[in-house]
Amino acid sequence: QKYLVFGDEFDEQYGRVDATRTLVMNVEDLENPGSIQEYLGSTTATDHNLYVAKHKKDDYIYEANYRAGLQILRVDDYATADFVEIGSFDTYPKDDSSDFAGAWSVYPYFRSGLIAVSSIEEGLFLVKRSEPKRRLRGAHP
Repeated sequence: QKYLVFGDEFDEQYGRVDATRTLVMNVEDLENPGSIQEYLGSTTATDHNLYVAKHKKDDYIYEANYRAGLQILRVDDYATADFVEIGSFDTYPKDDSSDFAGAWSVYPYFRSGLIAVSSIEEGLFLVKRSEPKRRLRGAHP
């Protein structure tokens, strides 16, 4: 609980950045917070609500990125905003522009592993993260 992860809903909208931007700040010392680090996503969609949840030993960021839908980022290092996109679910497949349509919020805290994604025009989606398939030793493709 020493990092604050957040977004600026208007930086994509006003063309201040070229991709969806997620920001991180070290707030361990509230009198002297650290500098802001940034992660640039794979789309140009506007970021909105985001939540951090632990899964097994890793932290994951679940973002509602309006027209790009749900984006799931694995946190490798908060201090450097080293995040890896591991999944997504697009509720607004028409485009990923920086307008206000599509996924408004997400809820990744169900015990079942379901993730609720509320989309402004399209309604409510319930999705579930799947674990990556691992190759067994000696297995053939």
